[in-house]
Amino acid sequence: MARPAQSLLLAVSFLSSLAFADGVARASPPVTLEPPEVGVPFGCGMSFPVSQTHKVGSHLGNDAWAWDFRMPEGTPVVAALDGVVRLARGDSEEGGCDPTLAHKANYVVIAHAGNLETQYLHFTTVSVVPGQPVRRGELLGYSGKTGWACGAHLHFKVATPVSAGWNNPSVEARLAGHGDPELESSVSSAAVSVVMKFAHYAALIVCCLRPKVQWPNGWKRSRVFIKINKLKFFNIKKLFILLPGFRINFCFIKTALFFCLIAEHFLFNHV
Repeated sequence: MARPAQSLLLAVSFLSSLAFADGVARASPPVTLEPPEVGVPFGCGMSFPVSQTHKVGSHLGNDAWAWDFRMPEGTPVVAALDGVVRLARGDSEEGGCDPTLAHKANYVVIAHAGNLETQYLHFTTVSVVPGQPVRRGELLGYSGKTGWACGAHLHFKVATPVSAGWNNPSVEARLAGHGDPELESSVSSAAVSVVMKFAHYAALIVCCLRPKVQWPNGWKRSRVFIKINKLKFFNIKKLFILLPGFRINFCFIKTALFFCLIAEHFLFNHV
């Protein structure tokens, strides 16, 4: 008589454990991953409209989560995240409003941590090479209309690197400070702070007013090396000026450079 009782107890215990597990499964909320956030992929202080959003027009399939930004040809395009350039092409001069020209686009693909990559299309000029490490905000090249493009713009997406090709499946993402911008909304990249700009301009003035240094063997060759890596609207990290072997008014040259930087600032911030 003991064996049927034990079997009954085991059956009741098994059914109770199933009911408990089902209750836990029902009570636990589904795990959802937040879309990755990336930087705005064009030069500091600039603002451009979104000309195409998700799952419409040419943004289907692998490009379903891409954005297009309408911008003039020659606009600086920058890395949206730190990473390493996986692919880069800049030798194409062909483009037009024809899907058959899609493979003619100049592009940059950057690999990032977290099994992500970013893709940038339609460059007129590409400034990076495969294997090159890049930081967020670093110049990649200049926008254009190579490939399938009905006008100058930047095609940008975050993707999952499922293959070694340049057009992997896009994933939902967010732009820092803008979320998921809607069609024709304006997206602006963060401008360099006023304090930082003032500090660099002040440093140039101080450099200009410093006394000239007499080299031991005379004025053979001098190099003025001015670090302006924080002035990202200028889009270069270092500026070298090589001067010939005779006396030159350095103050005049540095003052001219100072006013050129100011002009660049106003040009880039009023596009």
